[in-house]
Amino acid sequence: MTSSFFGDLLILVLIIINCSRMFFLRYGKVDTLTVLAPISIILCILQIVAWGLDVFIFVLLIISILDFCTNFRALLRFVSGLYVDHYSIAFKIGAFLVLILAVAEALTILLFFPKNVKASSYDVIQTKVPLHGTFARGFEKANYFERADGVIYIFEPKKKEIDKKQSIILISDKRSDTYGYLPYIYSLSKIGYTVYSADFYAKDLTWFNSIADSRYFRKEAMLMGALSNKNQFESQKEYFNYNAMRECEAVFKFAKERDIKRNAEGNFEPVILIGDWMSEIAVQDFKKLHPEEVALAFKLADYPQYKTVGYGFVNQMNPFMAHLLGQKRTKDIYAPSYLAMETVEAIPARKYPDLEPEEPAKPENEIVVTIKEGELE
Repeated sequence: MTSSFFGDLLILVLIIINCSRMFFLRYGKVDTLTVLAPISIILCILQIVAWGLDVFIFVLLIISILDFCTNFRALLRFVSGLYVDHYSIAFKIGAFLVLILAVAEALTILLFFPKNVKASSYDVIQTKVPLHGTFARGFEKANYFERADGVIYIFEPKKKEIDKKQSIILISDKRSDTYGYLPYIYSLSKIGYTVYSADFYAKDLTWFNSIADSRYFRKEAMLMGALSNKNQFESQKEYFNYNAMRECEAVFKFAKERDIKRNAEGNFEPVILIGDWMSEIAVQDFKKLHPEEVALAFKLADYPQYKTVGYGFVNQMNPFMAHLLGQKRTKDIYAPSYLAMETVEAIPARKYPDLEPEEPAKPENEIVVTIKEGELE
């Protein structure tokens, strides 16, 4: 899983090249570079499909549309096979303004560029499982070209000798997603735990009862709601808890079935549940319903090292959001790594009755000698 910022920068480079051609293109030539304008719009749409909408891609889409409008007449000339004899003053002014906007956003993206974390750097194997279905009917692995109503990510230690054979389930806050917790998840898996995290977008999982429930817009809609009216957003926590509980049940079912299959003896180790603000009550309620199958349920808000409750580890993964929350960009991963160690220390030690030492057996012909007080004097 990589960052969408690389794709954003690529589109900006195309727009900058397109707008800069008025400085180096010789007249009397076919204006081939004008095709970069529609290509930029198409790439913006593909970025939204792949990563969802955020403030950077939204601004980038507007810049791309302005670039297309500026180059519309040049594009018609190119399609007709006409040569460029001159650029009008209107075109030069429009292209120059688009160029300034593109350069400004490129600098902003570089300023708030997220930390690029990789599973390979942590000796972690990451698997993505697309799911199809609903919470009412259940989920199954999605086939090729079948709509994915959710995705479960599995993180496992690459070194099998450190595998603790116990799983952790992280239910994220919807102001973030699995991507926003990656440094923390990778650190847990590096220690030896299998970690499950999911992002669901099923038809019967409603948050806004509108198009904002779509995977393309939900995260940004959640962020806007939380930042614009914090009190109103927090008053919906009970409803958020209901949806988080449904997600918890779906991920737990998937994890349990998989853990039983991968365990050579077919046993199931009680899982550890972790919840962020929106899901912290759900994981605790789920533990009460399944006391034998859940070893521990706790919330990230209990740890003072986690300063952006409900937003994921934005200091590393979304520096622009960290800036809006009054936090600073952090290049290191000390906080999520330390929090992972704190999490592991809170996990109760497992007991293995079959391995507990038995009392030494007494010999069959054992002779017991009792010495009364004073007999050895």
